[in-house]
Amino acid sequence: MPHEQGPVAAERIEIVHWHGHEVAVAPLDLQLAVTDRRGLTDRAMKIRAYIASK
Repeated sequence: MPHEQGPVAAERIEIVHWHGHEVAVAPLDLQLAVTDRRGLTDRAMKIRAYIASK
């Protein structure tokens, strides 16, 4: 199962800029899969909206 802190995520780390800092984050597709699995509907909706806006 996908996990945002597993070896697959580690191989695909993305760097984002936030308030003047570089932050390493797991790819959104993995975060979305985990969020869906955990039943975090509101968070999943926000991730989907962000992905659609790109």
